[in-house]
Amino acid sequence: MRYYLMEQDAGYTDIPKPLDWFKIMTCNNSKKSSIDNISNREIFYMKVTEQTVFPDILCYPLFMVSRKIKDCLMLYEPNLKFKEIILLDQNKRIFKNYFMTELKQIDCLTSNSEYTFAHAELKKIELDQFKIKDRTIFEIKGPQKKYIVARLDTVESILRRGNPAVSIRELPCVCARE
Repeated sequence: MRYYLMEQDAGYTDIPKPLDWFKIMTCNNSKKSSIDNISNREIFYMKVTEQTVFPDILCYPLFMVSRKIKDCLMLYEPNLKFKEIILLDQNKRIFKNYFMTELKQIDCLTSNSEYTFAHAELKKIELDQFKIKDRTIFEIKGPQKKYIVARLDTVESILRRGNPAVSIRELPCVCARE
């Protein structure tokens, strides 16, 4: 099976950025930010400019997708939980709906993978297909930075549906039992 790393496309410099999102994510006296901590619909305030682009996928600071990408992901991972996020700029009276989900974190790196200092990021990624099992989209467990990985069929389906604004890079994958 082939897997791809999905990251926000660096060419999109003016995408919406939620303000004070961390405060909302850590409500209910929880120290760990989690999708379970928020209501089914939340408003995140943002500031936009004339050049702001609203892509179908936002990878940072939270993984959020448009309705059509949400529907696409539900075809491949029907058990994903989604919460509606309304991005709102009160001054310009602009709002866009997104859906946030918490992808399953999988400890799927082989011993050939390499971290940067203090496990912040990965320098080299090699996936163990045996540990991934039948997951179609997930987050790599371990590094501090979020690494979103999707299987080939899921990536192709996402790309057919619009403007994801993500860069996609194939990852080496082996079937190892370490």
